[in-house]
Amino acid sequence: MTGTVLYPLNQLKGALPELYKSQAKKYKGRECLMEHRIPLLDCLWNDVLFLTAVHPSDFRTAFESVGFPRPRGLRSFQFDISTLDHSRMGVLTDGMGKGEPGVYEPFNPTKLEEYATIPEKTFTYWYDEYARGTKGPFRFLHIPHILYQGTLDTRNASVANS
Repeated sequence: MTGTVLYPLNQLKGALPELYKSQAKKYKGRECLMEHRIPLLDCLWNDVLFLTAVHPSDFRTAFESVGFPRPRGLRSFQFDISTLDHSRMGVLTDGMGKGEPGVYEPFNPTKLEEYATIPEKTFTYWYDEYARGTKGPFRFLHIPHILYQGTLDTRNASVANS
């Protein structure tokens, strides 16, 4: 982390080019995602920040329950959802697997508990990947992704640890 602002990848390219290069490596072999349009927000995949309603300690417990090790704790920013601009938000609720069309819905703050639930198909995916000997599966596959179009200042957030 450099500074106090979280940038979507496309903005990071101009703001912190070296950090952009290291973060863009996450898309190696999946470069087509970088050109994917999010129709709900009328922007590209890399124009949004990806947030989750799953608390880091709940995530860590679930991930480790499958057998994957997590040697160090997760440190995450926790934003007060009421302070965010909901018109810049959407939720990717399904269709996160390879070749699956994305299912998007407008962000609804009354559904936070639903967004914070790790779906059974995430556990199924994790179990399958663990059985295959995969060292680094997609950790948030099938977990609702809360999308925020724009930047977020972390000075307005608390820190949650697992």
